[in-house]
Amino acid sequence: MDEFKFVMKCFLFACAVLALTQLKTNGLTIESRIQSTLISSPVANFINQAAEGGVKLFEKASETTKNTVNGWLSSHGGNSSEPQMQVIRYPAAKKTVDNSDLRLKNEVSSEADFDHSELE
Repeated sequence: MDEFKFVMKCFLFACAVLALTQLKTNGLTIESRIQSTLISSPVANFINQAAEGGVKLFEKASETTKNTVNGWLSSHGGNSSEPQMQVIRYPAAKKTVDNSDLRLKNEVSSEADFDHSELE
């Protein structure tokens, strides 16, 4: 029962505050005066600028992400029947061998991957 009394007290207090803010002085309600004071304050201006910066940051980040994903999809998507260029690196030889033209013709041998004479 104590909880119900607490809720009723809070409800009556909120109603009293609402009724008081609707009183008019010089043609303006107290509520509108408080609202205009809060909106024109330097704190509200700072918060508004921070929110605008956050929106710009989000838009720029989403645009960059979209362009990056589209670039990845266009470079890797393409025609799936087309073989992709493969670059083979052998760390000991420190040489990059591009034999993608041989892979297109299915003429790749074990010697085509890298020169074994450079390993010695």
